Amino acid sequence: MIKKKIFYVATITLLISACYKETFIAAGEGLDDWSVATHSSMASPDYDIVFPQDKVNRFDITISADDWATMQSDLDDLYGGSTGGGPGMGGVSFSDETPVYVPCNIEFNGLNWYYVGIRYKGNSSLSAYSSGVNKLPFRLEFDQFEDDYPEITGQTFYGFPALSMSSNYNDKSFLREKYACDLFREFDVPAPYTAFYEMYLK
Repeated sequence: MIKKKIFYVATITLLISACYKETFIAAGEGLDDWSVATHSSMASPDYDIVFPQDKVNRFDITISADDWATMQSDLDDLYGGSTGGGPGMGGVSFSDETPVYVPCNIEFNGLNWYYVGIRYKGNSSLSAYSSGVNKLPFRLEFDQFEDDYPEITGQTFYGFPALSMSSNYNDKSFLREKYACDLFREFDVPAPYTAFYEMYLK
């Protein structure tokens, strides 16, 4: 009797499995702007396009109203409230938690990158939010939401899976961070590549 039950259950399982059809969505499927050179994980990092030294690149970023509200609410939970201090002053609070990612669309030179993960980044720079500073740094993860949108699996920006967008916190010259990185690399000290970007959020 036990052998019959085992055989019966196994048979039903095999029949159900045979009726299941898996849908496979290839990276870039249905995305008009997708190409290997611009979006794919197989793209070679294009330093000339991503880090130009003779011009300022521009990102046009579109975030839904609900997702923007989620980012602001999360920021308020982590850093909100007046501390009474100013940038570089005492009374600044820090958080051990990472700000929330939300999806956005990025347009660059007439091409679109889809469902890109965007969040606030930083620690001291983000803590300035509670002192009234609203120009804050962002982090972009181009395949952050690939589990939700498999068509963007492995999405990169000209071969770069992520970008860190600093806000030049507490630097009115907007030069210190970039020049420091450039100087380190000139003396063969490993340092990030940098370039200037304009970011427009809507």
